[in-house]
Amino acid sequence: MSYRVFCFFRVPTHNIFVRVGTNKRTSGGNWYGVHSIVIHENFNANTLKNDISLLKIFSSIEFDTNIQPIKLPTSNIGPGVMCKLTGWGKTDSQAAPENLQVVYNLTTISVEECNNRLDNVSEKFLPIIDKQLCTLNKEGMGSCQGDSGGPLISDGVQVGIVSWGVPCAKGRPDVLTRVYYYVEWINNYISNE
Repeated sequence: MSYRVFCFFRVPTHNIFVRVGTNKRTSGGNWYGVHSIVIHENFNANTLKNDISLLKIFSSIEFDTNIQPIKLPTSNIGPGVMCKLTGWGKTDSQAAPENLQVVYNLTTISVEECNNRLDNVSEKFLPIIDKQLCTLNKEGMGSCQGDSGGPLISDGVQVGIVSWGVPCAKGRPDVLTRVYYYVEWINNYISNE
């Protein structure tokens, strides 16, 4: 069985399918049914801390030139690193786009700077902690509804998973789950299957 690092709210497995091998939201690629979902045991839906899950699919993903596994981080990522975010979140039209959207040049910022820039956001989400990662770009460049669970990539490594932000791309930091802190959890779960 194959896994994908993913982040989401509780949804019945029979309603979830994984599509790979396409940049289109509603066409192409190969579909895989989800066998089970492993939500991190310390996930808190109120604070969105430990916002990570694993999807166990029924059969192994067939890799080819368009379908490849993503690398997991072997070291922590600091502030000032340029990253790329992909997803099918809402755009200016407020509709989910058909084509995969990409935001380049998102810059990671420190937890301290992130907390300062989010100082008037609902207290239930704060403070941002080391297990979270923040990115920032100019207004209009960031995540939106529908991007949650999407990957933040740096040099071919998935360093983050979109968790939450101030909708949408308002020039405030986006908050992601920092994958580095969960690599052992991911590997332990996979090796015990």
